[in-house]
Amino acid sequence: MTFRTSTWLLSLATLVSTNFLVPVLAAEQDAVQSTYSRQDNRHFYLGARVGSNYLKDACNEGVLDCDSTSLGYGLYGGYQFNPWFSLEGGLTDNGDFSSSNRGNNASVDIKGAEVSAMFTYGLSKNWSVYTRLGAAYQNIDKESSTYGEQSSNGWNGLVAVGVDYALSTRWSVRAEYQLIDGIGDSNISKADMYFTSLGLTYHFGQNKIQTVKAATQPVTREKCISRFAGVVCF
Repeated sequence: MTFRTSTWLLSLATLVSTNFLVPVLAAEQDAVQSTYSRQDNRHFYLGARVGSNYLKDACNEGVLDCDSTSLGYGLYGGYQFNPWFSLEGGLTDNGDFSSSNRGNNASVDIKGAEVSAMFTYGLSKNWSVYTRLGAAYQNIDKESSTYGEQSSNGWNGLVAVGVDYALSTRWSVRAEYQLIDGIGDSNISKADMYFTSLGLTYHFGQNKIQTVKAATQPVTREKCISRFAGVVCF
């Protein structure tokens, strides 16, 4: 291979890498960096949620009237250590449940607190999915015409799955399906509690993304004048 051929190939490779490979790699890098535009640093967050609770197996067979669903609401907050891991806690009023059977009327009030580890996977710049694993403390007060006032409290396992959508750098909404396993005891009966909720979250310390446009170089044009000896450009 001659020196002239080698020089020509080197110039072609430089031209291709400068005009094609570099822009493509830069675009991919920008896309990766913008995937977690809101979740790329450590920060605290706080939110509120509301939804529907369902107590599975809370009503025994033969009960004439049983309301095993209720409106629940609460607050949650946490600290995000990186784009995929957070620690979260919350307080929830799970509402009132009631039943009636041949003169025996009963009502149950449930309030609780929870702690969990959250694992998040980003799908795009705005969408992400997550799961939470932890424990929940439930305080249950039951009143019935037969047994009077009863109470139960204790820790139970918690698991939740959800989807999160970033409205902006500071606000996001999420939909979640949560299970707390086996709340209650043998005296007031046990049940699994399912909570389907919508939440609104505020992320502290998140600045707006500023788009920096690349500076454009002014285009210079040569001016040419005709002279007797030829054409002169400057």
